[in-house]
Amino acid sequence: MPLDILQHPSTFPKVVYILAPGILGCDYWPRIPENAFVITVNKGILIPNIHKNIWMAEDMGLHRLYPWFDKMAKELIAANHPLMSPNPTPVFGDKHFLAMYPSVPYFYQVGPSLRRIKHRFNLDSTVLYGHATIACKAVQLAAIKGAKLIILCGVDMMGKQYFDGQYTESGHIVPHIGDRWFCVDDFNRFIKHIKGHRVIVKSLSPTALTVAIAHP
Repeated sequence: MPLDILQHPSTFPKVVYILAPGILGCDYWPRIPENAFVITVNKGILIPNIHKNIWMAEDMGLHRLYPWFDKMAKELIAANHPLMSPNPTPVFGDKHFLAMYPSVPYFYQVGPSLRRIKHRFNLDSTVLYGHATIACKAVQLAAIKGAKLIILCGVDMMGKQYFDGQYTESGHIVPHIGDRWFCVDDFNRFIKHIKGHRVIVKSLSPTALTVAIAHP
């Protein structure tokens, strides 16, 4: 039976990296320290030569479109790495994923859109709010678990390509404003809001988000 990661008593390090599969992150992977605590999202699990501590996934398009997803999910579930270990622990957030992978060790509950909650997010939240990509959910998770500096890499929030040159499934189905993803404003508002909780978000790589550049 999966455990709710938001109810788990673990705390994360004060500095957490969010590794996403955007193509703009490629040149910046080497800047992630070897001993960093890394949450990767969706296809970011396939990025080579970077260890990952947590793999967050919830987009059903991954399961439908990419055969690697089912293989990776089953391998990591079978490996049963402990939470907080230097090996990736899968954490799924889609009820359909939980039905397909009932042995996944951890899950998170998906709440309503960030737009609907306005500025009511707190660090004791029992859900991760939607509408601003899974990378934003990873930021929420890190903040709830005690991180004070969250550093993004590959969270492009623009364009349509993964690090391997393939087109993202969201690039075809998510409305864009030019090359910029429609949910940038919601993500930006959330980043500004959590500053009030003394949580800072920066980025190693270029992004459409309004954040400072990180210098690890």
